[in-house]
Amino acid sequence: MKPEHSTAARSMRAVSLVIVLVTVVTLFAVVYSAYEDASALTSVKSGSSAASSKTVVIGNDAEFFLNITLANAGILPFQAQVTCSAVQPSVSCTPASLTVNPGTSGTLHFEMTVNNYAQLENSTGGLNVNGTMTFGLVPFASLSVALNFGSFISHGGG
Repeated sequence: MKPEHSTAARSMRAVSLVIVLVTVVTLFAVVYSAYEDASALTSVKSGSSAASSKTVVIGNDAEFFLNITLANAGILPFQAQVTCSAVQPSVSCTPASLTVNPGTSGTLHFEMTVNNYAQLENSTGGLNVNGTMTFGLVPFASLSVALNFGSFISHGGG
């Protein structure tokens, strides 16, 4: 005769099955959302209607504007953030952050102001503004890309 398993053993088996199923469904959701959001991000190109940049020079000062429209086709919230840390004291940035819920879209607005732009651009080191663009699936994963925003503004933006 086959020995009967205790109620506790059967319960533990059921709990472990539920944990495995929840893990598989969560992993599928993260991978699917990452794929959909990565597809949307790679379709955003400078000069397209989804992304635009503009440099406005007024006297000795310059302002750089970056607008990116992001759509979330995934099933998890998507977050995008742009920040910068200026090496020169005459550069100031307004950090931008945006959370896009599934099935919606939103526009990220980033602005950088450079005082004494002509002097900084003509200096030996040029304009150096360290920036970070971060994209992530809330709350699971994120990817950060480091950029030199000074090279964008020095070449006239978009």
